[in-house]
Amino acid sequence: MAIALLDYLFQSPLISTQDVQSRLAVSPQTARTLIEQFVKLNLLKEVTGRRRSRRFSYWQYLEYLSEGTKPL
Repeated sequence: MAIALLDYLFQSPLISTQDVQSRLAVSPQTARTLIEQFVKLNLLKEVTGRRRSRRFSYWQYLEYLSEGTKPL
C-alpha cells in the first residue's frame, strides 16, 4: 500500500484522508495509518492546522517542482 500511496502523491501532491481512501480503495483507518507513517517519515506535512478535514502536502516534491521559479 505504501508504494501505491507514493505513486499517487506524484499525481496529486496535496491529499486528504478521503482522497487516499477512495484512490487506494482502503478503509478510513488504513488511509489514516498510511498518512501517519508518511508524516513520521517526513514525506508528508499537514498543511491546514485543523483536527478535521486535514490536507497533507508532499512538500519535498512541490519544492523540487518550484525550484528556480519566481513567485507571482
